[in-house]
Amino acid sequence: MKKLLVFLCVLFTVTTYAQSISVDRIESDGRHQIMTSTKDYKIGGIKYSFGLKIYEDRYDTDWLLLVSSFNTIPDNTIILIKLKNGDVIELPVNNVHIGDITLPGYVYNIGKIGYVSPSTSATYYSSVYVISPADLIRIETHGIEKIRIGNSVQFVDKEWSNNALGKYLTKCRKKILERLEKSKKKNKESRSFYDDF
Repeated sequence: MKKLLVFLCVLFTVTTYAQSISVDRIESDGRHQIMTSTKDYKIGGIKYSFGLKIYEDRYDTDWLLLVSSFNTIPDNTIILIKLKNGDVIELPVNNVHIGDITLPGYVYNIGKIGYVSPSTSATYYSSVYVISPADLIRIETHGIEKIRIGNSVQFVDKEWSNNALGKYLTKCRKKILERLEKSKKKNKESRSFYDDF
């Protein structure tokens, strides 16, 4: 019984903070984009999805925090991240994309009769915030105590005692850095288009 309990605790921990690379491609302008999968967190009762993304070219690497939701994300949104050492990171929105997505229908039963709910369309907001590598290291070092999303008119916030978001973003950063390292190693080993022709 103890072994089963330990196994379930380990499985819960792994799945709670699991992340993966969802996008790894070269854009039409030549920049390398790598993006992690996102994870949902409720902030002030509203579900937001968080992840990390980078754009890299031969000169720069830009790190971006991804935040998306079915809740409205205005063009003047700011994210405040309070670290456990009291420091505050302020991230103004860089870009907001608004699109419609189709939510699948579902089947539910009432007694012996099954009902099918049709798919519906919903507006989805995706936003990005430029975040520095130094701020990501500060998040890893100190952890996130509190986050606030909104603007001067309306905002929501959440406090964490367990640093759940900070741990997730740290693992996303490490996953991206691992993928970057593999890409650089692969590029060094690959031949030029004109080699040995």
